[in-house]
Amino acid sequence: MKSNDNPEFEAKTFVAHLTHRPGVYRMLNAKGQVIYIGKARDLKERVSSYFYRTHANAKTSSMMKLVKGIEVTVTNSESEALILEYNLIKRYKPRFNVTLRDDKSYPYIYVSTEHSFPRLEFHRGPRKGKGRYFGPYPSTSAVRKTLNELQKLFLIRQCKDSYFKNRTRPCLQYQIKRCTAPCVGYIDESVYSHDVDAAILFLEGKNRIVINTLIERMEQASALQAFEQAARYRDQISRIKKIETQQFISKTSATDLDVIAIASRPGLHCVTVLFIRHGAILGSRNHFPKISGDANVRQVLGGFLSQYYLGRDAPSEIIINSDIKDHQLLQDNLSQRSGHK
Repeated sequence: MKSNDNPEFEAKTFVAHLTHRPGVYRMLNAKGQVIYIGKARDLKERVSSYFYRTHANAKTSSMMKLVKGIEVTVTNSESEALILEYNLIKRYKPRFNVTLRDDKSYPYIYVSTEHSFPRLEFHRGPRKGKGRYFGPYPSTSAVRKTLNELQKLFLIRQCKDSYFKNRTRPCLQYQIKRCTAPCVGYIDESVYSHDVDAAILFLEGKNRIVINTLIERMEQASALQAFEQAARYRDQISRIKKIETQQFISKTSATDLDVIAIASRPGLHCVTVLFIRHGAILGSRNHFPKISGDANVRQVLGGFLSQYYLGRDAPSEIIINSDIKDHQLLQDNLSQRSGHK
């Protein structure tokens, strides 16, 4: 349904013919450009409020001076309206909506568990390959740092399969003790799989299980007088404990959660997302949502959360430092899309 077919926009006439059903509305300027997109449980009630109520903030007042037309799309539910609003904001990036400047997908660590000798690798993009994905991580550097630690701890290969298949002698990674050279048969497949399992447990935050297993192996190696191997296990245990001390916020909780805080001043908003997976802090990332006008913290944070999480998997828990509008609607929608509460 459109209101800009006529040169002069008659708000009262348009509103009078609106439905009370849920949907999405798009505010247009004189050039027909979309300047704002919103959702509504009741389109008639929501759109009419722009014309028959006093605006609480300067942002809305400035926007309404530019509105010369409105388009609406009716949906079956408010939840459908939320998804449509997200997709349209992503497409049009209206000046009066909260929009994210950085829409790149976040990086993950991928373990190719289907391979006889799995590898650890950096991954960004669709997660379609067979194997395990861990993350998301806040940045490329955070992934690289974790991969570096994993390679030192468990000596798992990171080389590409094409490189792996064509080796006739160990590469430099073996020489500097960051790989056990499975490419040339220097390690048995079953022994290598133990190292991979330990790396996965580490990524899952189950450090105590990893440490107990390594202690058993260290004692067995000592009993067999394989002191060099026992020393390796000892060093692994020491390093894991050190990492645990630096990163872990809880030894009992394995919850995945994001902690989000917003700070604002006139014309500038910063939203920081702290990533915690399996009780370990992976790092944080700052976002500077773009929006015209004088938006308050509640509006910016609500817009950010919709744009941020409806395009990616949400963790089990999201902690925010300010209340938002449509809290329950967003929570229900994220639960449905992510497959968990």
